[in-house]
Parts: sequence; C-alpha cells; structure tokens
Amino acid sequence: MIRNRLAELMQSKGIKVVQLSKETGISRNTITNTVQNDSEMYRLDTINKICNTLKITPCDFFEYSPIEIEIEVSHDPEILHIGRTVNESYIADDINLELDIIFTLIKDGRTKNVYGTLKYLPQSVITTSPIHTSSISYSLDMNENQDNINELSSEVNNLSSGFKSMIYKKMINEIKTYLINYSANIEYPFYTTYLINFDVEIKDVVQDVQIEVISNVFTKF
Repeated sequence: MIRNRLAELMQSKGIKVVQLSKETGISRNTITNTVQNDSEMYRLDTINKICNTLKITPCDFFEYSPIEIEIEVSHDPEILHIGRTVNESYIADDINLELDIIFTLIKDGRTKNVYGTLKYLPQSVITTSPIHTSSISYSLDMNENQDNINELSSEVNNLSSGFKSMIYKKMINEIKTYLINYSANIEYPFYTTYLINFDVEIKDVVQDVQIEVISNVFTKF
C-alpha cells in the first residue's frame, strides 16, 4: 500500500490548506483531496511544488507498506430491507442491514481471505426526516479461526496510524457504495407494513447516511 503524508507534514509545520494553496498555486480542492488521500493519481508538478514549498523530499511525502488489504462487501439474497411499522413515522423500525465482508490480505505473494459479518446495532437511526441525519453503526464479527484473525490483526497493528485510518475509511466507503448501488438497482428497496419511502428514495437516504464500524482490528483513528 502507498499513501501520502501531507496531512501529517502540514500539521507538523503549522501550515493550513489556504496557506499551502496560496504559496504553491495549487487549488484548495486539490490540496484537500490530497490531504484526505482521496486522489488515486498525483501530478508530478503538484508533488514537486508541495515538496519545494514544504522543503521535503518525495520520500518524506509518501509512505509505503509491503502489504495490501482489499475489502469486499456482500449480503445474502433478499435480506436487506428498511421499513417502518408505524404509519406517518419518519423513523424506520423494521430493519435488516446485516452484511458479509471479506478482507483479503496480500503479502509476500501470499493471499489470505478473512471473513466477517457486519452486525447492525440498535443505536443506528434510519430516518427520512429532512432535519435529521441517518446513522448506521455496525459491529464487526470475524467468522474465522483465531489464527487468521490474529494474523490480520498483527499486520494492521504494525501499520502507521495514517494507514490504519486509510483502511478504515476504505471499509466505510465500500459499505456505503455497496448500499447505494444495491438500493439503486432494486425496484422496492423498502418493504414492511408501511413503506418508509414516501417522497424519499432509499438511495437518497443512504447517500447521506453516516456509517461507523466498531471493531477490535480496524479503528477510525
């Protein structure tokens, strides 16, 4: 895996996005995306300007780890649903959003799949209210023997905090993208006694939902 360390470098030098944008001529949007490691490709002249301004080398700018962790989300057919049992309520109370998740650890030419389940937690709130934000909390349960869990946990623990944050963010993005794509491709995403999608499409609710995963292996920070 590879990532940039711009966030840490700017923090250590006390430089903010606005200042770096002004001194390099790079747009604030580009710098923000770079800080968040949201860019898959970097222009050489962008890296050159940042390095010159911060007085660092490309080796300081990038961080590398010889492992890869890929993430895949899925679910059992006809399980996912969001609905409500009380008419005229904005809050969903009939919910099944349990997901399966696979972590693929790639190191030294070896590939190992570690399987888990994302359990939907009761503190989650799914609402179509225009003044409230939906939130989904999952607990990550590993469906594996302890040796496989320990190996994955050990590799993650040896990573820098920046890589840990990047993997957590990748996991959240995979979950959200999966739910959005699923909701966009089925005709009736909500079902129960009363449909909750009055005037609101499921994809719009999922698009804005805040997601967190509680796990002993993967942490947000």
